[in-house]
Amino acid sequence: MAEVTTGDKVLGKVKEGLGSLTGDKDLKKEGKAVHKTDKDLDKVDKQQDKVAKQSEKVSENAAKGGVSDPSNVTVGEKITGAVKQGLGSLTGNKDLEKEGKAVSKTEESNEKLQKHSDKLADKQGDLAKHSNQANL
Repeated sequence: MAEVTTGDKVLGKVKEGLGSLTGDKDLKKEGKAVHKTDKDLDKVDKQQDKVAKQSEKVSENAAKGGVSDPSNVTVGEKITGAVKQGLGSLTGNKDLEKEGKAVSKTEESNEKLQKHSDKLADKQGDLAKHSNQANL
């Protein structure tokens, strides 16, 4: 389902109103589900944007830190990053220090990406449930 059209929204309001007027709880519930579906679509779109932005951060940090697989920072890469960060700090080499920090930022970004992806899956589940209830 790509969008809730104006016609769907009008039909949803009509069903909700008729359900209230006639005491038909199922019809009223179906009408309300159209509104929930519309809201769910907005939430899914926003969450997809967050996932895309976080994915870009992961890639950027991985490139800065020399991480070969951004989705899986290895123990060796973590150690190398810590050493670079420490040496950069000790020697005053800011570029080396930033490169080392980028490794830990990659891992942190991956954790955030996973959280955003999990929320997206939840919102997509809500969308499917409500669009089924709305018969869209």
